[in-house]
Formats: sequence, structure tokens, C-alpha cells
Amino acid sequence: GNWRNARRTRSLAMDQKPVVKLSTPRDPLLANKDVRADVIRPRRVVRVEPVKENKSRLKRASEWVQEQLWDRSHSCWQDYLTILVLVLITWLLLIILFSDQVTPSGDMFRMLVLVLCAAVAAPLTALLRLPPLLGMLLAGIILRTVGFYHVSGIYPAIVANLRQTAMTVILIKAGLGLDPATLVKLSLVVVRLGICPCTVEAVTIAVVAVFLLGWPWLWALVLGFLLCAISPAVVVPTLLDLKERGYGENKGIPTLVLAACSLDDITAISMFSLFLGMIFSTGDLTHQILQGPTDILVGIVAGILWGIVCGSLPHREDELAVWKRSAMVGVGGLSAIL
Repeated sequence: GNWRNARRTRSLAMDQKPVVKLSTPRDPLLANKDVRADVIRPRRVVRVEPVKENKSRLKRASEWVQEQLWDRSHSCWQDYLTILVLVLITWLLLIILFSDQVTPSGDMFRMLVLVLCAAVAAPLTALLRLPPLLGMLLAGIILRTVGFYHVSGIYPAIVANLRQTAMTVILIKAGLGLDPATLVKLSLVVVRLGICPCTVEAVTIAVVAVFLLGWPWLWALVLGFLLCAISPAVVVPTLLDLKERGYGENKGIPTLVLAACSLDDITAISMFSLFLGMIFSTGDLTHQILQGPTDILVGIVAGILWGIVCGSLPHREDELAVWKRSAMVGVGGLSAIL
């Protein structure tokens, strides 16, 4: 019996297949597992050679252009092409409406070219970390110097109204960017910062013009208040950008400078108008002197009353309350200036 049991055990051992331990299995699913030797089969790697395409340079260039223009999800060339198409179709509509005024020899065409050149020059100047207004000024100076820009008829009056409109919009933006609580807290500082530097600068320029250029005092003061005015187109956008980033908010610096900038412009414009009116005045001098403060007082009262109206109308729960109030403030400001 022992001999038969030993033979049976030997035959069972021969029938069983060896078990191996994989130290570094290729398949992560087989890691740390006992696998039979006949389960693992060597993998056959088949190398596929890439098919070389013989493309001409012209075909490759056309494919690159197609990819840049149409195949990309967002292509800058599509934006430029869209702008060009819009400009051309708008120009066609203006030619249909105004005929000769929009042709290359018309005044409206010159104004449109000036606007387009200024719109292109502004971002280019901003890339150099300079105010965009500088690029617009350079575009206007170049077009006027080469003799391209010259308008007549009703267009000089339109240009003057556009200048006043631009200044009004900038000052409205500056006013909307003020913090009322900070403005009340720094009211005396705003008055000193808005009036004192402007007056000192204007008087200094006037003294230099009198003693070096031999100008009369009235003309010298006109020049002084003309040059001392702060450019809101440069200061206001920069300060609003800094305010959005959070710079100086704790100390109220944006509100202080924006309010002082507006007060500086009001002082310069009022004094400029006062001395210019005194030069060409043929009536009572006292009336001319009192006209400036009277205009400022009337403007303050009218602004307060219109602000109360815009704050009361429309109702706060109106879905378009912000748009309606913005339109009321803008139209009211333009009506007061123009």
C-alpha cells in the first residue's frame, strides 16, 4: 500500500505545472501574483514605419494658411478680417447715405480716417507703457502735418462738440469712481490739492511769460491757466485701473486724486474763461469777474438736483435701473456742458 501511494503522489506531481514568481511583471495586473508559466506569453512587437508624404512647399503653405485662418478655434486673422469687412460695409452704407462726403475727397472721410488711425495708434502706444492719448495725439499731428486732415463747413463745430463730449464722459467716469465716505473725510485735502497747485503753477507760468516774453499780464494768466490744467484723459483711466486692482483703497488715494483732478480742471477752465472774457470784454468788468463764480455755483446746484433725480428714478427694483440711471447721468452731463 505504501508503494502504491508513493507512485500515485509521484504521478500527481508530474501532472502539475510549475508555479513561478514574477519579480518584475510587465503587466501591472499581474504584479505580486503567482502565475502559471503557460499563462505568460512573450509579446510580439511590430514596428510600423510612418508613411512619408511627399508634399510640395506650396501645398504645405496652403495647409498652414488654412489652419491659421479657418481650422483653429479662435484665430486672430478671423478677427481682423471681420473688422475689415465691417469697415467696408459701413463705408458702403455711408456712401449711400452721404454720397460725396464719404469719398476720399470728402471731409467726413478725413474724419473717419483720423478716428481709425487714432484707434490703431492708441494700443500701440499702450504697449510702450505710455498713455494711449499720446498715440492719438501723434496720429492727429501727423495727419495734420502732411496736409491730409482739413475740414470745413459744419465739421469744425462738430469736432468742437466731440471734444467737449469726450471731456464730459471722462469727468463723469471720474465722478462715478469716487467713494462718498472717503470724499467727505478728505474734503479739505481735496480742496487744497485741487486749487493750490493749479494756482501756483499758473502764476509761475504767467510771471515767466511777462518777464521773459514781454506779454501783458492778462494774456500771461490765460497762458498759465491753459497750461496748468491736468489732462483727465491721462490721469482718470490710470487711476481707475489702479483702483480696480486695489491699490491705495485703504487710504482713499484714488478718490483723493480723482476729486482733486476734477477740481483742478474746474479751476483752470473757470479762470481761463474769466481772464479771456476780461481781455475781449467791452462791458462792465464787475459782471465779467462775477460770471465765473456764478457759473460754478449754478453748476453745483444743478448737479446736486439732477443727482437727486437720478437717484430717485427709476425704482431700485427695476431690472434696467442701472442702465436707465447711467443714461440719465450721461445725457444730463452732456446737456449741461454743451
